[in-house]
Amino acid sequence: MPVILCTLLLATGCSKNKAKQAAGKQVKNEVVATTTLLATLDDEERPVSSPVDPKHAGTPAGVKQEAYIEVAMNQYGKGVAYAARVKEGVHVVHNGKSGKSYREVDEHTLTVSPDGLRVAYCAKAGDKWLVVVDGKESGPFEDKGRPVFSPDSRHVAFEAQIGTLWHVFVDNAKSDGVVSYFDTPLFSADSSRVVRRENTKEGATYRMVFTDLSFNDPFIAVFQTLNNKVSADLSRIAVIDRQEGKYQVKLINIVQPEKIEAGALYDEVREIAFSSDAQQVAYVAKRGSGFFLVFDGKEEAIPEGEYPWPPVIRPDGKGAGLVIVGGKGAFMHQAFFDDGIRTPARYKECADLTYSSDGKSHAYVAIRNERFLIVTNGKEGPMFDRVISPQFSPDGKQLVYRARQDGKRFVVVADPTGKILKEHQRHERVFETTFTPDGKSVAYGVMDGNKLIWKVEKLDNSQ
Repeated sequence: MPVILCTLLLATGCSKNKAKQAAGKQVKNEVVATTTLLATLDDEERPVSSPVDPKHAGTPAGVKQEAYIEVAMNQYGKGVAYAARVKEGVHVVHNGKSGKSYREVDEHTLTVSPDGLRVAYCAKAGDKWLVVVDGKESGPFEDKGRPVFSPDSRHVAFEAQIGTLWHVFVDNAKSDGVVSYFDTPLFSADSSRVVRRENTKEGATYRMVFTDLSFNDPFIAVFQTLNNKVSADLSRIAVIDRQEGKYQVKLINIVQPEKIEAGALYDEVREIAFSSDAQQVAYVAKRGSGFFLVFDGKEEAIPEGEYPWPPVIRPDGKGAGLVIVGGKGAFMHQAFFDDGIRTPARYKECADLTYSSDGKSHAYVAIRNERFLIVTNGKEGPMFDRVISPQFSPDGKQLVYRARQDGKRFVVVADPTGKILKEHQRHERVFETTFTPDGKSVAYGVMDGNKLIWKVEKLDNSQ
C-alpha cells in the first residue's frame, strides 16, 4: 500500500418535524484577504529543531534537543495557536495570549475555532487528562478525544472517559456512557445538531445517535460496521454497512436522519467519496472477481489493483477519477467520462488527485525515482524533493501547490499545462493553501524563525 500520499424509511414521528425545523443555513467563513502577522514566538518557546508538517517533510537532521512546537493555524487566516515547551512545562499560546503551563499537552488535539477566536486542547494533570477550552478546564478524565468546534464557533464537543465508560460533552451537557466511540463528535452544518458515533459492544453493532446539543430527541441508526465518511459540507454521512455477508452503502441526511438511502449489495465496498455539493457519491466495489467504480448507482468496471485513495468526483458531475496501483506501478484512471487525456506513465506512487471547477483539467502528485512532480492534464511538471496538495484556482486557469527543495518550502503557481509561472518566497514551513473570496489571490500561513504569518499573494504573475 502506498504511504504518501432502495430507500428505507425508518420510524418517524415528531423528531422528523423538529429535525426539519432545526435545519438552518451553513455558516459562511471567508478567507482573510490581506497579509497579516499572526504571532511572534518568544525565544524560549523556539526549540533548537522544529518538527514540521509530517506530510511535507522528513526528520530534521542534527537534533540537539527534543523539538516541541505544534502550530494550529485557522484555515481562514483568522487566528493561530501553538504549543511550545517552556522550561519544564508546555503551554499553549492563542492569538498572543499564553495559557497555563502543563506537564504535557497532546499537540494533536490543539484546535482553533473557525472564527479564530477560540482554542481547545487536551493537557495532562498527574496521570489524568484535562480538556481545556478557552482556558477553562474540564475533567479530570482517564482518556480523551480531540475537541471539535461547531461551524459557527459557538459550541465545542469532545469525548472523554470517566471510569470505564465514555461520554460526549457539548458545552455543559454530557451524554450517557458507552463502551467507546469510533469517531469524533460531529456537528451539523447549521451547528444545531450533534452526532455521536458509538460502539456499544451489543451484538457487534455500532450506532449513530442524532440529537440536539443537549442530547434531547435522539434518533438512533444501528450498523454492523464502523466505516463511514462525512461530506465536506456536513450535510450527509455515508456508511459501509454489512447485510448477511454482503456490503452496501447507506446514505444519511444529518438533519433528517430517519430517511436512509441504501445502495446495492456487493462482496466488498471501500473508499467512499462525496462530490463537493454532497449530492453525488462514488466508491469502489467488488462483485465476484471484478472491481467496479460505483457512481450515483451506476457501475463501471475498473482495472484490477490496489485503490489507496477514495475516488474524486469531477465538479461537472460527469464522472470520477481514481488512483490505481497495478503490477507495473501507479496511474490515474477516469471512469464514466473520457476526456481523451491519458496518463503519461506509471509511477511509484500517485496521490492528491484534483479537478478544476469546470472539470476540464486535472492534476495529481506522482513519484518517480524518489522525486516528486505534478502531472497536469497528462503533462509532467518539474521535479522537486517533495510536492503536495495541488489546487486549481477558482477560474481553473492556474494551479497552485506546495513544494520542498533543499530543505525550504514554498508555493508554486503553474498554468494548466504544468508550466511554472512563479515560485513564491521560500520559508521554513508552509501551511495549506486556499484562495481569497474574489479568487484572485492565494492565501496560506508560513513560519519563519519566530514569526507566524498569514500571506496573501496575487495569482496573476504580471501583477
